[in-house]
Amino acid sequence: MTPIEIIALIFIVIAIVKMVSVFINPKPGLNFAKKFTGSPMLLMIIDLIIGGVILYYLLQELTIIHIIAVMFFTVMLVKIAFMPFIGEMLSVTDKILKKGLVKKSWLYLLVWTVLLLWGLKELFMPTLF
Repeated sequence: MTPIEIIALIFIVIAIVKMVSVFINPKPGLNFAKKFTGSPMLLMIIDLIIGGVILYYLLQELTIIHIIAVMFFTVMLVKIAFMPFIGEMLSVTDKILKKGLVKKSWLYLLVWTVLLLWGLKELFMPTLF
């Protein structure tokens, strides 16, 4: 298997386990997730490292433009998942904004900014750098 196939297999297995647990009994999965709420910055750094490794392997076969297009597709799937809960999501979003979105989500926003600027650079100035 190629690295991308291994990454896809890991994702598929995790997603299937999560979906089965949601259908059977979502409570244990929620309890498992609650165990990791004590150190969000550590989890963000771990996820950033894992994301960086995945991005590295994706870039061996795809361009950043391909990856951003897939990200757009994924965002649409996530939106479909959350639309039935739009009222609750707006309420939570309001609370998050009051707590300071940029202050707490700076790493996330930085990563997105870098990826989007990279994408713009590749689209409009591909020979630069």
